[in-house]
Amino acid sequence: MINSSSQGRLYKVVLFSSFCLCAIQLATCHIADIYLDNLLNRCLDGRHHKTKPGPEADLFKQCSPWKDRACCTEKIAKDLHLGETWYRFNYSHCAPMSEQCEKFQRQDLCFYECSPNVGPWLIPQAKTIRNEYFVGVPFCASECNAWWDACKDDYTCVEDWGSGFSWTKSGNQCPENSTCQTFKKMYGSAKNMCEKIWSDSFQVKPDNEPCMRLWFDGNGTNPNEKVAQLKAAEIISASLGGTTRFAVHNILIVIFTLSSLIVPMLL
Repeated sequence: MINSSSQGRLYKVVLFSSFCLCAIQLATCHIADIYLDNLLNRCLDGRHHKTKPGPEADLFKQCSPWKDRACCTEKIAKDLHLGETWYRFNYSHCAPMSEQCEKFQRQDLCFYECSPNVGPWLIPQAKTIRNEYFVGVPFCASECNAWWDACKDDYTCVEDWGSGFSWTKSGNQCPENSTCQTFKKMYGSAKNMCEKIWSDSFQVKPDNEPCMRLWFDGNGTNPNEKVAQLKAAEIISASLGGTTRFAVHNILIVIFTLSSLIVPMLL
């Protein structure tokens, strides 16, 4: 039978053990919060992007859906609509681009400049206009098909607009020996165009799977928020294994050191 003195000492050991478990749990939660903030509450590190997303009083035309939480400013949204070119990029590098195709290219540009939801897909990319870029963002098939329908009869001379052009002071030029051809001939399919045109930035997914949209009702909920949250949770779940083990290992060292000093005093 355990006497009252032993019971008291046992209670203190259990209390100390509970404290240790709480310390481990708090450390894990703190690490998860840091990861989550870095993935979901940041903007692409680019020339015109804000550091963190935030509301704007209004955003111009096709950039308007992001006004409640945007990585672009009112000025940038307006300039990319009204400027003759953006980053000196000429969409009509083969022939004048159709109005419907140009509209989709501008919508894609609004996504690039304004979206606060690409954090989970960002990778380093050292260029004069940015230090990172998004790759493999899930893109809804219906959005891709609409983009394709708008542009399939327009002309281009390179498959990858992110790396295929020659550049001069005036902007992008078709490389020597390249041939201007329709999008339909260059890409062959909507999926191939959406995935290849900007260096694999998008990965086409069925609409019934988590996927991003270039356009949504700016007066409602941004549907891309949920897609980013799901990806962030996946990344945290996968990455916290090693990171948490490292943190817990260090915490346990401290705990074991303290316990070697404190537990004998409790007994």
